[in-house]
Amino acid sequence: MSQEPELDGFERSNPRHRVTFGFGAFVVGFLVAISVFALGALLLALLGGPLTWTQLVSASLLALVVGLYAGGVGLVIGAPIAFVLGLLLRPVANQWLHVLAFFLAMTTASFLILISLSSGDPLGTLELAALIGLAAAIGRLSVWKMMDIR
Repeated sequence: MSQEPELDGFERSNPRHRVTFGFGAFVVGFLVAISVFALGALLLALLGGPLTWTQLVSASLLALVVGLYAGGVGLVIGAPIAFVLGLLLRPVANQWLHVLAFFLAMTTASFLILISLSSGDPLGTLELAALIGLAAAIGRLSVWKMMDIR
Protein backbone atom coordinates (compact mmCIF):
# COMPACT_ATOMS: atom_id res chain seq x y z
CA MET A 1 0.00 0.00 0.00
CA SER A 2 1.57 3.30 -1.09
CA GLN A 3 1.01 6.51 0.76
CA GLU A 4 0.30 9.68 -1.19
CA PRO A 5 2.22 12.72 0.07
CA GLU A 6 0.12 15.33 1.80
CA LEU A 7 -0.78 18.22 -0.49
CA ASP A 8 -0.20 21.79 0.61
CA GLY A 9 -2.51 24.68 -0.30
CA PHE A 10 -0.59 25.45 -3.49
CA GLU A 11 -0.77 21.87 -4.77
CA ARG A 12 -4.49 21.72 -4.09
CA SER A 13 -5.07 24.94 -6.05
CA ASN A 14 -2.72 23.95 -8.93
CA PRO A 15 -2.63 20.17 -9.31
CA ARG A 16 -0.91 20.24 -12.75
CA HIS A 17 2.68 20.83 -11.68
CA ARG A 18 4.93 22.80 -9.41
CA VAL A 19 8.58 23.75 -9.32
CA THR A 20 10.22 23.51 -5.93
CA PHE A 21 13.65 24.43 -4.69
CA GLY A 22 15.44 23.60 -1.49
CA PHE A 23 17.68 25.67 0.75
CA GLY A 24 20.76 24.25 -0.99
CA ALA A 25 19.58 25.45 -4.40
CA PHE A 26 18.82 28.88 -2.96
CA VAL A 27 22.32 29.17 -1.43
CA VAL A 28 24.07 27.92 -4.58
CA GLY A 29 22.11 30.31 -6.79
CA PHE A 30 22.88 33.21 -4.45
CA LEU A 31 26.61 32.45 -4.33
CA VAL A 32 26.82 32.03 -8.10
CA ALA A 33 25.00 35.34 -8.64
CA ILE A 34 27.35 37.19 -6.27
CA SER A 35 30.40 35.60 -7.91
CA VAL A 36 29.17 36.51 -11.40
CA PHE A 37 28.56 40.09 -10.28
CA ALA A 38 32.05 40.34 -8.78
CA LEU A 39 33.59 38.88 -11.96
CA GLY A 40 31.60 41.38 -14.00
CA ALA A 41 33.00 44.20 -11.87
CA LEU A 42 36.50 42.78 -12.39
CA LEU A 43 36.03 42.66 -16.17
CA LEU A 44 34.68 46.21 -16.25
CA ALA A 45 37.66 47.44 -14.22
CA LEU A 46 40.12 45.66 -16.50
CA LEU A 47 38.53 47.00 -19.69
CA GLY A 48 39.38 50.55 -18.67
CA GLY A 49 42.95 50.71 -19.92
CA PRO A 50 46.23 48.91 -20.51
CA LEU A 51 46.63 45.75 -18.48
CA THR A 52 49.47 45.93 -15.98
CA TRP A 53 50.27 43.80 -12.96
CA THR A 54 49.34 46.67 -10.64
CA GLN A 55 46.01 47.19 -12.38
CA LEU A 56 45.25 43.46 -12.24
CA VAL A 57 45.97 43.31 -8.49
CA SER A 58 43.95 46.46 -7.70
CA ALA A 59 41.05 45.34 -9.93
CA SER A 60 41.06 41.92 -8.24
CA LEU A 61 40.92 43.52 -4.80
CA LEU A 62 38.15 45.78 -6.03
CA ALA A 63 36.21 42.74 -7.28
CA LEU A 64 36.64 41.08 -3.88
CA VAL A 65 35.31 44.15 -2.08
CA VAL A 66 32.46 44.47 -4.59
CA GLY A 67 31.64 40.79 -4.09
CA LEU A 68 31.54 41.15 -0.31
CA TYR A 69 29.45 44.31 -0.53
CA ALA A 70 27.13 42.71 -3.09
CA GLY A 71 26.79 39.70 -0.80
CA GLY A 72 25.65 41.89 2.07
CA VAL A 73 23.26 43.94 -0.03
CA GLY A 74 22.13 40.78 -1.81
CA LEU A 75 21.20 39.14 1.49
CA VAL A 76 19.12 42.11 2.56
CA ILE A 77 17.51 43.05 -0.76
CA GLY A 78 18.23 40.50 -3.50
CA ALA A 79 17.64 37.26 -1.60
CA PRO A 80 14.13 38.19 -0.42
CA ILE A 81 13.18 39.30 -3.95
CA ALA A 82 14.60 36.05 -5.40
CA PHE A 83 12.80 33.96 -2.78
CA VAL A 84 9.42 35.58 -3.45
CA LEU A 85 10.00 35.37 -7.20
CA GLY A 86 10.83 31.67 -6.86
CA LEU A 87 7.59 31.10 -4.98
CA LEU A 88 5.57 33.05 -7.54
CA LEU A 89 7.11 31.01 -10.37
CA ARG A 90 6.24 27.64 -8.84
CA PRO A 91 3.38 26.99 -11.29
CA VAL A 92 5.63 27.69 -14.31
CA ALA A 93 7.37 24.52 -15.48
CA ASN A 94 9.46 26.15 -18.23
CA GLN A 95 12.84 26.85 -16.62
CA TRP A 96 13.83 29.37 -19.32
CA LEU A 97 10.91 31.54 -18.19
CA HIS A 98 12.32 31.41 -14.66
CA VAL A 99 15.72 32.60 -15.90
CA LEU A 100 14.10 35.39 -17.93
CA ALA A 101 11.90 36.42 -15.01
CA PHE A 102 14.94 36.61 -12.72
CA PHE A 103 16.74 38.82 -15.22
CA LEU A 104 13.78 41.15 -15.72
CA ALA A 105 12.71 41.34 -12.07
CA MET A 106 16.20 41.89 -10.67
CA THR A 107 17.12 44.40 -13.38
CA THR A 108 13.93 46.36 -12.75
CA ALA A 109 14.21 46.25 -8.96
CA SER A 110 17.87 47.22 -8.91
CA PHE A 111 17.29 50.01 -11.47
CA LEU A 112 14.48 51.48 -9.37
CA ILE A 113 16.55 51.27 -6.20
CA LEU A 114 19.71 52.67 -7.78
CA ILE A 115 17.94 55.50 -9.63
CA SER A 116 16.19 56.56 -6.42
CA LEU A 117 19.51 56.66 -4.54
CA SER A 118 21.53 58.58 -7.10
CA SER A 119 21.19 61.52 -9.41
CA GLY A 120 23.57 60.01 -11.94
CA ASP A 121 23.17 59.04 -15.55
CA PRO A 122 20.07 56.83 -16.02
CA LEU A 123 21.79 54.91 -18.83
CA GLY A 124 24.79 54.12 -16.60
CA THR A 125 22.39 53.10 -13.86
CA LEU A 126 20.55 50.84 -16.29
CA GLU A 127 23.85 49.20 -17.29
CA LEU A 128 24.67 48.42 -13.64
CA ALA A 129 21.12 47.18 -13.06
CA ALA A 130 21.41 44.95 -16.13
CA LEU A 131 24.64 43.48 -14.73
CA ILE A 132 22.81 42.72 -11.49
CA GLY A 133 19.92 41.18 -13.43
CA LEU A 134 22.32 39.12 -15.55
CA ALA A 135 24.08 37.85 -12.42
CA ALA A 136 20.72 36.87 -10.90
CA ALA A 137 19.67 35.11 -14.12
CA ILE A 138 22.95 33.17 -14.25
CA GLY A 139 22.49 32.29 -10.58
CA ARG A 140 19.03 30.91 -11.37
CA LEU A 141 20.36 29.10 -14.42
CA SER A 142 23.07 27.48 -12.29
CA VAL A 143 20.51 25.66 -10.14
CA TRP A 144 18.38 24.43 -13.04
CA LYS A 145 19.21 20.77 -12.31
CA MET A 146 18.52 21.24 -8.59
CA MET A 147 14.87 22.14 -9.18
CA ASP A 148 12.20 19.54 -8.57
CA ILE A 149 9.44 19.74 -11.17
CA ARG A 150 6.32 17.74 -10.38
